Amino acid sequence: MTTKEAFQKLTLLRKQQAKARKEIQVLIAFLNKTGTDWNGERAKARRNLKIYRLWKKGIKPKVLAERFELSYDRILALCHREQILEIRRAERNKKPLK
Repeated sequence: MTTKEAFQKLTLLRKQQAKARKEIQVLIAFLNKTGTDWNGERAKARRNLKIYRLWKKGIKPKVLAERFELSYDRILALCHREQILEIRRAERNKKPLK
């Protein structure tokens, strides 16, 4: 391969990359509009909320870590994060926590 061929190929690939980025943005916008969980974020959010609710009921973090195949530290971090979010939601809605 010559330098000229490498430059031409690089230029072509950059054009393809730009086109692909635009197509990806269009597809993401479409999937978001339809409510599709295309990247698993909603599933993770539901899982995290479930873990938090179980933690609030008194299930030990070690048990939750084993059940959900996450580390003990990760369980604690997401429970504390969900707790902060719950406090913020309560403040926003001006409802007392239970």
